[in-house]
Amino acid sequence: MNSDLRRKVFLGQNKQETFMIDIEEIASNQRQFKNEQIGNKSLCKKMKKA
Repeated sequence: MNSDLRRKVFLGQNKQETFMIDIEEIASNQRQFKNEQIGNKSLCKKMKKA
């Protein structure tokens, strides 16, 4: 789990009634970075085909 998200929940910065889990937010920073790289690579491939 993302340590920043865990800290926010622990400190009560995310209120229970408005707390919604986002897959991207749960991912670790490293996973978020890799997901962004994958997205960018995919976008470049689509642009080359066009």
